[in-house]
Amino acid sequence: MNWMLTDTALDLSNWLQLEDIYSKVYLLKCARWAEKIFPTERGKPRSKTKKYGLGGLLLVLLILLIWFPLVIFSITSSFYRSNPPKEINIEIKLGDYLPIYQMTAQNRHLIPFTLGDYNRLRSAIYSSKIKSTVNDNARAFLRRFHPNDILCANFFATSFNIWELNQPIRDTLVNNLQTNITVPVQFTYTITHNSPDEDTSESQHMPTIIRGQNTVDIELKDKEIRKSLIDILNKTFDAQKPREFKIYNLMPRFLRVKAKGKPKDIKVFNKIFPAEYYAHITMSLNETKSISNSSEVWWEMTEDRTEFKVTPSCELKRKISFFIYLAEQNAM
Repeated sequence: MNWMLTDTALDLSNWLQLEDIYSKVYLLKCARWAEKIFPTERGKPRSKTKKYGLGGLLLVLLILLIWFPLVIFSITSSFYRSNPPKEINIEIKLGDYLPIYQMTAQNRHLIPFTLGDYNRLRSAIYSSKIKSTVNDNARAFLRRFHPNDILCANFFATSFNIWELNQPIRDTLVNNLQTNITVPVQFTYTITHNSPDEDTSESQHMPTIIRGQNTVDIELKDKEIRKSLIDILNKTFDAQKPREFKIYNLMPRFLRVKAKGKPKDIKVFNKIFPAEYYAHITMSLNETKSISNSSEVWWEMTEDRTEFKVTPSCELKRKISFFIYLAEQNAM
């Protein structure tokens, strides 16, 4: 515009060169003026106070400009929403044979924590007599979640499948129990929830399935468990006594479930709640006669809650419960 509105014999390129010369001359005049008003001795090094003060301030401002938005996104949950499970399946297998217990939890049996449940859990952590570093880590872990990010998964005690075991497999299992062969008891859980990319139409038909397992071995020293199982399998049990056996530390009660990958144990909770992190499970065998005079046999699972410090309201009576921590969420 200056070139357009000024009478000049210069063409546009020469005019731009002249403007560049004027701008450089102006900056030099400003520099000479600053040297006159604020004289500085030539060749003298700058003081460290000025260097670190000004340079440190600029460095802090640069870090804040880059990292502050990321910190805000990471510490607030307003940009995220929970992705709770749609279905949870559990099963217990004795050895490598058919499951003895299977059950599914859906809808109303997947209950989120209330604020009162959350506060009671936090109080249980505060009141634990353990090293302060472990206690601080547990509180820091819990602060990542809102109450509705934590779920109670409640399961009926009675298995929904009938237990059928043919005689050859029964004999093999009895033989393993009578010898020094270790018999594993496997607790497997399968968690199904929506894909992390739930906003896409394809994700509605592609649910994310996460599996985990905890195994407890029945070793030679576990003579009482072995004897109970042998009596049940051989039907030589005392009719006056319940047909049951107890497995210690079988079912994890606290799980950290991410959007992808295997569920993880919450190690700090294991240290704070060692007596209840893994539940002791009692498996009882039940039998009834049908109309056709044939017998139906099924297993029932109960958990020992006598040492539990954490008993939230979402944990239903006469049901088996464990807690899901949704460590990964979907972005809104």
